[in-house]
Amino acid sequence: MKKKLFFKLFIFAVIGALVTVTSCKDYDEDISRLDTDLATAESSLQAAVTELNSLKTQIAAAATDTEVATAVAAAKTAAIDAAKADATAQIAALKNGYTGTLKDLNDAIVAQAALITVLQGNVTTLGTDLDAAEVQIAANKAAIALQKAILDKYFNTASPDDIPTALAAIKADLAAANLDIDALSDRIDAIDTKLNVLNFAKINNMITEISFDYEYDDWGSRDRYLNFSTAPARLSWTFGQGFPGAIQFVKDQRLLATESTIEVKVTPVNADVSKMLDKIYLIRRDGNNEVNTFLKAVKAERSTALRAAPAVTGLWNITFQMPADADISDLGDLVVDTNGSLLFAIAIENTVDAAADAASRYVVSDFGINISAGNVLPIYNDDDSPNVAFTVNNTSYASIKNRYLLSETGTTTPADKKWNGGSWNTTATPTVADPADDRTAQPFFAAEVGKTFTVKLDNADDVFAYYVVLDKDWALESAPSEWNAWSAYSFEGLNQVYAAEEVANLKVVSTSAVGDIVGFRVVVVNYDGTLVDPDGKSFYVAVGPQSSSWNAVNTVVTALNPNELAANATQSAKVDVTLSAVTGANNFTWTTDAAQNAVTPAFHAYFLDANNNILFGTDGTGAVTANFANVKKIYTVATVNNWLQYTDNKVYNGTLTINNSLGNALCTLNVTFKKVLPTGAPAGFSVKTNQLAEDGTYYSYLEPNVWAAPTATQGTMGLDQVFNFGTGLLTNYQTIFANSKTGTPTSVTVVGDGDLIVAKSFIDNTTTHATSVVYNYGLISTATPTADYKVTILGFPTVYSNIYNHTYSWRWATRADLGLASTAPLPYSTSIEYGAIGTVDLAHIFGVSTRDSKYNAFLSAPYLASLQVVSAKLVSNANNLDEYFVVTPDPLTGATTFTLTEKSGSTNPTADVASTLVLTAKDMYNNDVTIRLPMTVTKR
Repeated sequence: MKKKLFFKLFIFAVIGALVTVTSCKDYDEDISRLDTDLATAESSLQAAVTELNSLKTQIAAAATDTEVATAVAAAKTAAIDAAKADATAQIAALKNGYTGTLKDLNDAIVAQAALITVLQGNVTTLGTDLDAAEVQIAANKAAIALQKAILDKYFNTASPDDIPTALAAIKADLAAANLDIDALSDRIDAIDTKLNVLNFAKINNMITEISFDYEYDDWGSRDRYLNFSTAPARLSWTFGQGFPGAIQFVKDQRLLATESTIEVKVTPVNADVSKMLDKIYLIRRDGNNEVNTFLKAVKAERSTALRAAPAVTGLWNITFQMPADADISDLGDLVVDTNGSLLFAIAIENTVDAAADAASRYVVSDFGINISAGNVLPIYNDDDSPNVAFTVNNTSYASIKNRYLLSETGTTTPADKKWNGGSWNTTATPTVADPADDRTAQPFFAAEVGKTFTVKLDNADDVFAYYVVLDKDWALESAPSEWNAWSAYSFEGLNQVYAAEEVANLKVVSTSAVGDIVGFRVVVVNYDGTLVDPDGKSFYVAVGPQSSSWNAVNTVVTALNPNELAANATQSAKVDVTLSAVTGANNFTWTTDAAQNAVTPAFHAYFLDANNNILFGTDGTGAVTANFANVKKIYTVATVNNWLQYTDNKVYNGTLTINNSLGNALCTLNVTFKKVLPTGAPAGFSVKTNQLAEDGTYYSYLEPNVWAAPTATQGTMGLDQVFNFGTGLLTNYQTIFANSKTGTPTSVTVVGDGDLIVAKSFIDNTTTHATSVVYNYGLISTATPTADYKVTILGFPTVYSNIYNHTYSWRWATRADLGLASTAPLPYSTSIEYGAIGTVDLAHIFGVSTRDSKYNAFLSAPYLASLQVVSAKLVSNANNLDEYFVVTPDPLTGATTFTLTEKSGSTNPTADVASTLVLTAKDMYNNDVTIRLPMTVTKR
């Protein structure tokens, strides 16, 4: 109904407006304008529809039916008003000057009516959407009513649950609890303020212990000293003028602030001592702390003394400083008394409480520090006092050439000087020649271009500083002058002042210096500014090219028993190598680690060509000028004739350096030597082929001491019948047979290829005896230096046997055994009729050995009489009973025939009876041997 009303009002408004319009002078033009204006009206209507759709969305989201109804009403009113206003405006514009006829107007209205029909379709669609909205509104209204009913139940004070009242009570309880919590928080804050113990960051770093002792420290050699000894300058001058680090001495003044460092361990290990410098003090044993007016902690660094320790160890190097203007005499009064040095401890103030009135907290070490503060006495170059001493790399300056009065080419040079009178002086003749420093007979120090070498003072504690310069005053004035050449070269590490404990790293940089001789001079100054040596000490360097290195060679030697091959004659396994030729080789050096008795070299290396000829050996064999490109293999040999001087499996390092005539290294080779212990048999040892059975058992056929049965008392087997002993010494082999004799021990040990002898009671063809072959390598292992090193090289079970074991069998003799023709009748029968008398001849029974046919024999004449038949019986196979015949004579000892006669009480069988003739014999060891042969008892 609402949609129809809206449509009718709209149509009547349009028609009414069109009826009242006036004509215009150009009817066709006006009609065209009408079409355009109506199109505009249609667009406006479409906009209204879009707006209505938007309102519909809002309506769908409305929470109550009142809000939805209001939105629908507003949408309808807005749409009608917008359409009405738009149409009125359009008609008003059309009425302006309209003069057309009613027919024309009617035609136009008909055309527009068609368009309006189209618009009606859009309005109809809008109506459908509005109907759907009304349905959704009804559903929402029902849901809202249900929610309201539920909420009324829980939030209405009149309901049985009375939720609002309960919630109000809970809120009141929470408010009261909050008040209690606030009060507790205030109390905790107050406790924090008073105790200051809840700052866990401070607690975790709070030092609890300071110690000078820790696991793996070097207590026995480590000093607990703070040494602040120095000296006032005896003259004013600058040491190392123009050099980096130059030192200015002022007469009667101490040089500069003096520092000394001590290592401590603090707990916990994560405590950062570097942030506590202003809280580190020294305390004397009697509690006096005046020393802190002189000494201040200026630096704390983590110590790296434990090489394998983690980064944080709790070890710290704490450095104390004494100002240059400190009165040493006053300090001295604090650190010593009439009884000697006073001991001090380190104390660290480590108070966690930051309050102004907080009590101080100190952690104190044990009292173990000696403090010294006196004048350092100078040392001078004199025969009877400390001297300038230094090493170049690991070579003492005393072993390196200088140019005392004479160069290496014979040119005259100045003499090196020392202080006249043995100490610094300002007399008219302050210095004199120092013939004790004549080192012209020593070799040059060989340095490689581009490779660092070091200078280090040996007595750094006695002096203050030093520098290294080129030896200008001893340079030769040849053409061109040597000094010009030296000056043209580039060096590193020269012309700078080093503290006495520092190491100078020097390097010849210029490759043009290769092949030249360069002089260097070390000048050292005392704490008081005087020179230790008036002109320093020089050393001369032969500059060579950078050396090459061959690939390292690792050799392994297997120790053998010294009684078969001496240790210093035992070669290692040969190692294949590829070396290069060396040009200019003149000499070599060979250094190795020391053997246990400190002997060096511990081993030598030998270089072989393709034909195993020695081209060069580090013991002087061959020549260092050999063409190393022809070397194909290298082996090593120990120098000490005692394997106990070489630790088992230890690697001993050796270095071969091939030098030119000036001592410059041309090529180096690292060689290692390792002694290992043997794990198996000497070469060539084995069990002889097919001596062991398929199951690995050795059936030892022991030869009886008496073959005739049953009188043997023992059996013997030579082990040379069993083993191939190879290259090993027979005396070092031991074959051990378990449980092979009575008494203690129960085992039998046979040395080398000796005889195994076993009593007859152990020779039973059945019992197994564990057997092991051991090789004794003697005293070669440092793990057991007083006991022979033995290796079990083989193990197997042994059965002590004679010829009548599982390899021996018996049968009725064949025509061939008896030497009869193939058609000849046999002289015996293997059947006997019940009641008959039969004779058995042992000559018709034949024994066969599969091990050795020489043991084949008739039972009447066994091999060497080694078997003796003592009894016989004929038994039925069904029950193993002698049911039908008896044997005579009984026993059979010595007889070669016996008779079978009917057994008393027996009766004729109802059928032939399969039977076995059973003979019992004694072998040479008195063991029973059972012989079983088939027979048949036939029915009579």
